[in-house]
Amino acid sequence: MDGGQGNDAQGLFRIAYDSVVALPFGEAGESELRRMMETARQRNAESGITGVLRFDGAYFLQVLEGPRAAVEETMARIRRDPRHTDVRVLSAGPLERRDFAEWSMVLVTEAEMAAARQRNPDLLEVYPFRTAEVVHSLRGVLGGDRD
Repeated sequence: MDGGQGNDAQGLFRIAYDSVVALPFGEAGESELRRMMETARQRNAESGITGVLRFDGAYFLQVLEGPRAAVEETMARIRRDPRHTDVRVLSAGPLERRDFAEWSMVLVTEAEMAAARQRNPDLLEVYPFRTAEVVHSLRGVLGGDRD
């Protein structure tokens, strides 16, 4: 991945959305979330998509970046995925450079958000939703290198 400019003729594109989680409770849900993340990482790497998924147990908040056609195709697949309900696109548009170039998909949990807020009280809650603040907040949680 180039981390900056897209090599797709359409350039880079970002979609941020939230949805209500429709996963089973307990270990079954955790196992399904792990499978979902592994599939997303693989597909995203193949499609040139990078991003982050915030999971708090009840809601997903995701930022996808990459070539427009690939991001829109991924978003269409998410809308059809029964693990997501009430999918709501919060913002969509062109992007000059990636904010999550290091990750084909990285998971941020509520526990990680809380720990990051303890270290850095300036990190904002992500609701009410504003894309720039969400990106800043999630970058603050991710900080250094992560898988």
